[in-house]
Amino acid sequence: MTHFTSDMNSFRGSRGLGPLQPNQALARAAQAHAEDMSRRGYFSHQSWGGPNGNTFVERARVGGCAMGAGAENIAKGQRTEAAALRSWVRSAGHRRNLLGRGYTQYGLGRSGDIWVLKLAARC
Repeated sequence: MTHFTSDMNSFRGSRGLGPLQPNQALARAAQAHAEDMSRRGYFSHQSWGGPNGNTFVERARVGGCAMGAGAENIAKGQRTEAAALRSWVRSAGHRRNLLGRGYTQYGLGRSGDIWVLKLAARC
């Protein structure tokens, strides 16, 4: 994940934004959502009846992060962290999340070719 952190923070830095720090609670929540989507065969920010909550805020809370402001990016089909990041950078909505001015922390999860990135101002 070192390359992901440096690549993501380089992208943010090139836009005048500060770096994001990895957060274990966000990583747990991201990993749980990636695994749930993979196991139950869906791809969505909504996880109706999911074991970790229905929304990204609920999943963060279950993972141990009572986030204030936050966002969630999901991707499917990429084989590497770098490819997932590139797809988010190329998507206007995902890029907007990556460039959130108030975010200071992130967590990344992966199950097969499903990726989840959770961003938060604080936990």
